[in-house]
Amino acid sequence: LAQTMPKRPRHPPMASAPSAMGRPGEDPDHEGARFVSKAQPVSISEALDAVPFGGWHARHLVRQVFAWAVFAISNDATPYLFPALRRDLHADDAGLAHFASAFPLGCLVGAIASTWLVDRMGRKAVVMVAAPVASVLYLFMLVKWSLSFLLLLRVVQGAAWGVTMNALSIWYVEFLPTRRRGPLMAAVSLGWPVGRGIVILVAGATGDAWRPLLLIGSVGFALLAISMYQAHESPRFLLSQGNETIARRVLGQMHASSGGRKDGAPERLCLGDVAVDKANPLDSR
Repeated sequence: LAQTMPKRPRHPPMASAPSAMGRPGEDPDHEGARFVSKAQPVSISEALDAVPFGGWHARHLVRQVFAWAVFAISNDATPYLFPALRRDLHADDAGLAHFASAFPLGCLVGAIASTWLVDRMGRKAVVMVAAPVASVLYLFMLVKWSLSFLLLLRVVQGAAWGVTMNALSIWYVEFLPTRRRGPLMAAVSLGWPVGRGIVILVAGATGDAWRPLLLIGSVGFALLAISMYQAHESPRFLLSQGNETIARRVLGQMHASSGGRKDGAPERLCLGDVAVDKANPLDSR
């Protein structure tokens, strides 16, 4: 019977397929194992988590703490300007109330505008426009205008403040690793008491003079714009616009600045589980 039965073809043993985290037999916990497969896209969140935590993140935090100090100076200087407005512009209680309301009104306008701007211009690009505008408006306010025109300048300045703050907040968080995101977000608030302390010290040293407070606000926004000039655009935003090559370059520079390899970025990136389709990048989630 054994001789009359047809022989089954012998198949070669199947090669083990590579795991999702690397080659067969590779330790999935080994650093860089998730990027072994050259053809497999890596989500931008995984790529950011793979950047070594180090000097780049420290500079990123310091820049944001400084930004929060600048924002606090603009917000908390308002009541210290009241004596000078009464003396120089003869503002009454109603005029001071209008001046106090002008800044939050502008912030509301800026917050609404930023929701449209950040996804069309980019996070960094919005800051690079709005921060210099806020600085220049401070300089305009140094001139002894009428109270009505000063109110208009304060509203526009508040709008520039709101746009800058919202865009910078989005830009900052889009670089943060998943595991340390909470502490790095909370640490930003350290800048607010620093800015408020600067306002109190300057107001105490200059008395009723109102121009020094406006001047430090202008200098603060100018320095913020300069610090952002050398910063990178958010790789998440770059990827959403189909600029995968530039996003990979940013990730490589982040690796190098934190003590890793400059070629540590993965060869393919995606926003979620699907590789970016450059013809229609917003479809990738």
